[in-house]
Amino acid sequence: MIGDKRVAMNWMKEPQDMLETLDLYRSDAFDERILNDWCVLQEEAAKDDLQTMPIDTITTLAKRLPINNLMEAGIRTLYYVKGLSTFDLERINGVGSVSARDIIDTADQVITSVKQHASPRIDPDDLSKEDIATYVEKTQEQKGLFGSIF
Repeated sequence: MIGDKRVAMNWMKEPQDMLETLDLYRSDAFDERILNDWCVLQEEAAKDDLQTMPIDTITTLAKRLPINNLMEAGIRTLYYVKGLSTFDLERINGVGSVSARDIIDTADQVITSVKQHASPRIDPDDLSKEDIATYVEKTQEQKGLFGSIF
């Protein structure tokens, strides 16, 4: 028998709490989390690709860019160009305002394409301790949820 109103309210709140918890595990919620995680992995893969992509790659889209001047200034990859402004590029000997703008526009096109086509690779032999801990934690959460329901 229910002793007082507080006990009754807690008792009535339990099913609602269970529904809210179950809501976290609906398929569209999983899909959303998977998509978000995939986007993070894709960004990381794109970053890795850009860090190894030579600066002269942009000459495939635009001709007459002062690539040699960039290389002499120590700019070797597209990843480095990503963080530069036109002002930064104009400070390099042989790079004017028009060239700087063209370099940034062309690099942005290549970077956008690389990000769209990046293919994350997950190597189970190269997981960090944080990755493994996260996996174990998520597995225990799911087991705890389903164990409490049944």
